[in-house]
Amino acid sequence: MTASCRICAKCKPRFYKPQKAHLIKATQPFERLNIDFKGPLPSTNKNIYFLTIIDEFSRFPFVFPCSDMTSSTVIQCLCHLFALFGMPSYIHSDRGSAFMSKELRDFLTSKGIASSRTTSYNPQGNGQAERYNGTIWKAITLALEARSLPPKYWQEVLQDALHSIRSLLSTATNVTPHERFFSFPRKSATGCSVPSWLCNPGPALLKRHVRLHKTDPLVDEVEVIQANPQYAHVRLSDGRETTVSVRHLAPIGEATPRLEKSTDQMESSIGDNGPVELEQGQELIDSNEVPSLRRSQRPRRPPDRLDLPRLDVISDSAWETYRNRNNVAVANSMFYCTSACKGFFRRTIQKTLTYYCKWNEECIIDKTTRNQCQQCRYKKCLAMGMAPDLVLNESQRKAKRRLIQENREKRSREELLRQSGLLFSSRLTEMEESLIQSIVLAHQETNQLYRRHSESSYGRDSDEPDAKRQRTAKPIAEIMAPSIVKVVEFAKRIPGFKELDSQDQVLLLKSCCMEIMCLRMAQRYEAEEQKLVLSTGVKVSREELKGSGLNDLVEPIFDFAAGLCKLDLTDTEMALLAAVLLIADRPGLHNSQSVETLQDVLLGAFQHYVNVTRPKTPVHWAKILMKITDLRTISGRHTENIMRIKLDNYKDIPPIFLEMFQDCPTFDSAEGLPTDTSQQMEAAAVQT
Repeated sequence: MTASCRICAKCKPRFYKPQKAHLIKATQPFERLNIDFKGPLPSTNKNIYFLTIIDEFSRFPFVFPCSDMTSSTVIQCLCHLFALFGMPSYIHSDRGSAFMSKELRDFLTSKGIASSRTTSYNPQGNGQAERYNGTIWKAITLALEARSLPPKYWQEVLQDALHSIRSLLSTATNVTPHERFFSFPRKSATGCSVPSWLCNPGPALLKRHVRLHKTDPLVDEVEVIQANPQYAHVRLSDGRETTVSVRHLAPIGEATPRLEKSTDQMESSIGDNGPVELEQGQELIDSNEVPSLRRSQRPRRPPDRLDLPRLDVISDSAWETYRNRNNVAVANSMFYCTSACKGFFRRTIQKTLTYYCKWNEECIIDKTTRNQCQQCRYKKCLAMGMAPDLVLNESQRKAKRRLIQENREKRSREELLRQSGLLFSSRLTEMEESLIQSIVLAHQETNQLYRRHSESSYGRDSDEPDAKRQRTAKPIAEIMAPSIVKVVEFAKRIPGFKELDSQDQVLLLKSCCMEIMCLRMAQRYEAEEQKLVLSTGVKVSREELKGSGLNDLVEPIFDFAAGLCKLDLTDTEMALLAAVLLIADRPGLHNSQSVETLQDVLLGAFQHYVNVTRPKTPVHWAKILMKITDLRTISGRHTENIMRIKLDNYKDIPPIFLEMFQDCPTFDSAEGLPTDTSQQMEAAAVQT
């Protein structure tokens, strides 16, 4: 009656067909990508998902088997793809948690890649990836049936399925995905550019360009007579022969009609033909084992194992545990409520909203009428156990977010350390504690730092040559002898050093002298005044030292001292650093295996100590290793320049040079030193 009513036909609203959205289309290969996950799938290993990446321009698919659906897995797959083909301009995905994560957004932003996601409850927005997920799984299912394999062996036939899809003619582009992506035909297994199904005469599918009605088929079945990489000579169904482009042909075979078979048809065909006889080691592919789409269609409700009271009045199909997790608290946390009611109650408390009822607060609140009266709905929430005093305020919410972010960063650091093998126990072992205590005690007793804060007197020293010039006139061996003894004493107290070969001990002492000199000088650096404290307590600046004839050494020493000061190393770390400089792999060692073993013990204890004492700065150990590299670079580059000072005339040695390196070891080799100095070092080492 409504359709035949003239008044209804006149008054009914007119329907306007919405305009077609103007979507941004890709103009070249690898410009826009669509990504989506498929799974969980039965598998023989931990890979129960696969990530599908589709090039929007060419329809060329990429598939990566994955063990989970996390953002780190997506980033790893994208990095592998970007290493092969470069960076795309745009990536589109659905609203999965892996694609919505901040980690993935930051990664794409750092690569200069724009990204977008579908709207809620609209999987059609990512239809290309969703469609290819089904197409790829159908191809995998056919390949498994051809080999009589169960679905859990899908990874063995994945590449064959991708090869067939990439070589199949696309009706939307009139070319295969491979040819549109790479701009040349795909070679077949025969070694030529002609597909294997065109090498021999046989049936094929020809795209129909003109159709009289929309119900007409898109393709016609023809017979291929002869083909080359560009054209094929075919015989039509009416007997006529013609030449067509290879791009308009597609293979046809026994597997093609089976693509359209549904699961029910497969079950019915198996039931009609009776039981299937299987060979030994084969399994029948059960239709129930074929995985469905990732989107679950089951209703959302609480688990049956939880016998919890239900909020019948306000609840709907979106069941969730009503806890303090979402900034809404209840007196008794063991009941269920919807997200809509939680949000309504939270907004009411946080914004201090006031409601009024027009019907004397006697409204019946249920799932359909809960939006009609807010006052009665609020009263119903209070009656069901919601507690206003437990709703988080703004400061509490910020503290909660900050705590969540800190925990997330902590887990990320622990995961990074666990993957890199740098995660240690939270306590040092007894052997490590004993080793560190011995090294620290030896360092403190053999290295006295003088920090007498006085004004710079280097400018006056050039006019008063009496004291320092007279001291310079002494043999250099006599001046440096106390420093040599202290370094040897430090080495003797390092556990395991005495067990080394005597010649190796002498070589280690000679090789590390310049490095330890620079390290102990850097300890006497004043960061606030940017000055270096000499052994006499005098503080000199960078410009004052440049006039002493050590221009090539001043800049690197001051830069290294400033960088070492920023690390804020403790006395224990400085002692361990000096021990690592002493026990190092040097060329010319007689028993390098013993030295490497002792070095590994020291480095392991040093690294464990740094990780235990500085758990929030995991890169501190790497910065210390970089300082060791910088120190050895300074030693190797500038030792030769220092040795050029004429030692036959002791007055040519700058007095400031002796003050810088006093109370430190001598140079890194015996070459260029007086014979007495080298002999004293060897004698002191041999006494150990």
